[in-house]
Amino acid sequence: MKVAFFSTKHVSYPIPILTPMSEAYDEEAFNKVNTSLGSPLEITYHQPSLSMKTVVLAKGHKAVSLFVNDTADAEVLKALAELGVEIIALRCAGTDNVDIPTATALSLTTLNVPSYSPNAVAEFTIGLLLTLVRKYHKSFNRTREGNFSLSGLVGFNLNGKTVGIIGTGQIGMLVGKILSKGFGCRVLAYDLYPNEEKAREYGIEYKSRDEVLKEADILTLHCPLTPSSLHLLNNETLALEEARRRHNQHLPRRPHRHQIPNPLPQIRPHRRSRSSTCTKARKSISSKTAAGESSKMTI
Repeated sequence: MKVAFFSTKHVSYPIPILTPMSEAYDEEAFNKVNTSLGSPLEITYHQPSLSMKTVVLAKGHKAVSLFVNDTADAEVLKALAELGVEIIALRCAGTDNVDIPTATALSLTTLNVPSYSPNAVAEFTIGLLLTLVRKYHKSFNRTREGNFSLSGLVGFNLNGKTVGIIGTGQIGMLVGKILSKGFGCRVLAYDLYPNEEKAREYGIEYKSRDEVLKEADILTLHCPLTPSSLHLLNNETLALEEARRRHNQHLPRRPHRHQIPNPLPQIRPHRRSRSSTCTKARKSISSKTAAGESSKMTI
């Protein structure tokens, strides 16, 4: 069977001194698996994403393999059916970029990845979170430049913080579990279809979207981009979080977006030479001793 792959990753970059090299991630991975099959597929790799401009590349193929950035709306699906395509195989879990009702009406079989290491994505999320709160990226760049100053690098503990999770699918649930069980965070979550049983097991508390936004110190999104989730974070929803910050006196109030915060005054202590300080101390001791007073020096 002939399969046309769209949106294949192919990165070319120069390496100093050596000749330029390229990395074809998808080609390397799928070719390795394909050769192990008893009846290998005939795969054609295309770097462009699928659209009405590129759909002609699927001509002569029984199946197409798509990724998250490919467009498979009604117009594209009709064109695929006319070209003889019968199968749409997604290299991702989500199917929101495919018009499923139209595909069904055109007798196009749609396949997706049911699960791909949600633990890996959840752990990567925690890594990004730690990088932000502990400022690892800034520390790394400074150290690389020989700058060992700690100014501006003070982070905060995750333990005891309230984390808000929007979307509690497999990945969102695992992120909540790690933060609750591993870091001792209070984890709040919002989802259109809450999983109460799993939430209780992982120490996650469901609340309304506005309550999560209002109470969370940290917010992480694990929901698909759909018309209903578009602009989930906007001036109105972010104002809820800002109101909470203003009520917590232990947290600094953020300056307005267009307000330039007043810089802290630079305190420059008067530096006196060691010799002048010692001279003044000796004069003070001598005068007190001459007056018959006991003298003390604190170092």
